[in-house]
Amino acid sequence: MAEAYDLLANASPDIALTTSAESSDSEPPYPASEYSDSPSEDDTMPKDDNLDWYKLYPHRSDGKRETTNAKGQKEQNQPTPQQLDSSPNDKGVVDYYRPVARGDPKDLDWRRKLGGMVMRELGTEEEKKANNILDFFPENYRLYEHVKNTPTEEEGQKVKSTKNHAGGGNDRQDAYLYGHPQGRKKRYRSPLEFLPHLIWLCLDNTGDPNDCSCKICYPEDEEKALLAKQHPMKQENAVEKGGTPSTVTATGGKPDMGTPRPSSSSALQSYVGTAQTMVPPNLPLSRTVDQDVDAQWDVFLFRPGEVVWYNRGPAWGLGVVAQRYNRRGTQQQVTRYYIVQPFSHPFYHLDLVTIDTEQNLRPWLAWSAPDFMNEGLKNSKVTFDTADWQGILEKKYGMGDAQVDGSILAAKAIDDTYTCFDLLGTSAIQSGAKEFHWAGLFLGAEKIWIGEAVRLRHGSGTDIMVVNDIVENAHTGTQPTLRIVGSIYGMATIVHGTQALPVNSHLPVRVQRDMHFRNSITVPANGTSSYWKLQTPFARITINDIKGRWYETSLISPILVQASFAESVRRGQVKEAGVFMNSRGDCNGEALHPDLRKSNRKAALGRAVPPALKIVDGIEPPPPSQLPPSQQHATLPLDPALEDGRQQQAPQTEMADVAHGALDEFMNLEGMDTDMPGFGQRFY
Repeated sequence: MAEAYDLLANASPDIALTTSAESSDSEPPYPASEYSDSPSEDDTMPKDDNLDWYKLYPHRSDGKRETTNAKGQKEQNQPTPQQLDSSPNDKGVVDYYRPVARGDPKDLDWRRKLGGMVMRELGTEEEKKANNILDFFPENYRLYEHVKNTPTEEEGQKVKSTKNHAGGGNDRQDAYLYGHPQGRKKRYRSPLEFLPHLIWLCLDNTGDPNDCSCKICYPEDEEKALLAKQHPMKQENAVEKGGTPSTVTATGGKPDMGTPRPSSSSALQSYVGTAQTMVPPNLPLSRTVDQDVDAQWDVFLFRPGEVVWYNRGPAWGLGVVAQRYNRRGTQQQVTRYYIVQPFSHPFYHLDLVTIDTEQNLRPWLAWSAPDFMNEGLKNSKVTFDTADWQGILEKKYGMGDAQVDGSILAAKAIDDTYTCFDLLGTSAIQSGAKEFHWAGLFLGAEKIWIGEAVRLRHGSGTDIMVVNDIVENAHTGTQPTLRIVGSIYGMATIVHGTQALPVNSHLPVRVQRDMHFRNSITVPANGTSSYWKLQTPFARITINDIKGRWYETSLISPILVQASFAESVRRGQVKEAGVFMNSRGDCNGEALHPDLRKSNRKAALGRAVPPALKIVDGIEPPPPSQLPPSQQHATLPLDPALEDGRQQQAPQTEMADVAHGALDEFMNLEGMDTDMPGFGQRFY
């Protein structure tokens, strides 16, 4: 473990490691005697003769044994004397706090969890596999247990409750870590809650608590106050990449980067300037086939459950990816297939279709939503759930097609939803509240995993966050709150050869591969190279700070802007693909979203899809008998409105006749070429 110590020392964290199996001439900086009732050394380690436990020593602490309260009075940073009194009340109820002795099961449980989580974030692959334990809490931090036992009557005799807790059979036996410099009322309720503060103590050399993102140093209500203070704000313009006239401005098709949205975390500002001394956390490991596939470069661009534009042949439609798979041909070439369920209104659903090339798919955020075909729906606040579908079918709102308008309303409704999936663990953080940690999130139209990058609204406009945790706080009787934890990066460009490009193993492989592609173009063309520069490790943001998931420029730009991308590559100028895409919420014109939580993806899709639809995970092909027909595609140009930047308004089409075949005629894009403006203005 000497090598592991050197690796961490080089990374500048304030933490050292050794192993219980090693001999050491040096004493830990804070002796075990700081604990009352401290047992012998043999009693302070988990009892497992088959394991070697690697101790972590925190060398810095901000803990206080004594603090000053709001009245200016000195008080001990621990439960009050009344809370420490274990005497039963007149009803026989025992309700008190007790110090947790070193070696107690609760003490071991906290230190073992903290050691494992710290090394999972900061350690090497070898160190993460070890059995790590925090040898002691930072100086002046002390664990207390809340014990509550209510006698019950049974055959005239008072007996103790038989509820099962880690520390014994009591009604309540929660542990709390005291010592934070803000005083006894600011205590940590779980190892997971203390983890960000412990990592800050290990990594931040400034000692500025504003750099800490834990819930005490930067509480949730402060985040809400910051958002309230900074709202209302100038809303970002939708990116006019083929939108309808209502979303087009005179700015030439570029998003408004002049007014960044406020961050929900002070860490976004306070970490700037100290990031050079920071180390981002390691990437979480993939837990499922889909997560592993989506972490790889150039395997699948689109994911099950995502809303996409799909090429219907002579037209484009909206739907959801129900399944994906690949097959090898006779020449061993791999073809990617996507089974798409088209959206519609609740009274009629189209059949599944198979798309056999990613050139015939687009992310929902690639284009702005077109206007409704029914005149009576335009400029209204109608939603998919509030629409008078019977009236629409009876032509009370115009002669437009109900299926088209149903698909538009469905996509807009889904854009306002989120769904967490693949639960990693839970913890009780306070009475009546729990904290849930998730592996993934459906955010609007897109599926996001921990361990990958998302596009951010604040900063330069191209900043990204590598997501390390998706945390949901559920309070009884209130709407759950969601926080995204990760490291924020901005793109930096330098003259090639003037300095070595940093190697960052904390970046996803897809991000690294895409940057390698970018530099392979820019270095020979103009002598510049770029890299992702760490700005804010361990930042906490809300989902409203996220534009959408990040796409590789090397893979998505040849689809979105083929001709202009080829020309920019020739000139050695490679733009981030995100500048050609919208942000979540642009379709509804909202600066802040209602953030409707849905229990699962089918609930978010609602009645726009058949009730029996299944979203299938994995990449195995379905049985041949279950394969839907492949979509027949016309030879179409690739979005000329995106190619030359023209956003001219398309001429209005008469909709006097919507008999059978009229819809396809209206949506027909055959014969269009790059000299005809307005493609992308109308998708239906």
